[in-house]
Amino acid sequence: MDQLSTIDWKNDNQLFFPLGLRFGKVYPGKTPLNASVGFFYTLNNKGRENTFGVKFTATFIKPTWLNH
Repeated sequence: MDQLSTIDWKNDNQLFFPLGLRFGKVYPGKTPLNASVGFFYTLNNKGRENTFGVKFTATFIKPTWLNH
């Protein structure tokens, strides 16, 4: 999980709190790829409409960067 809660200080201290689940897979190869899709539902504290969302991520992993 990497969802972030936020507070809108300018609009009545509105708080947004996302709840979600993410699925991913690492694809090995010369430059491995970590790909994932996540679904989330954002709650807020001021009675405004809650929202759904989808997040896609792709991270390329360069193995030589991991050497110390």
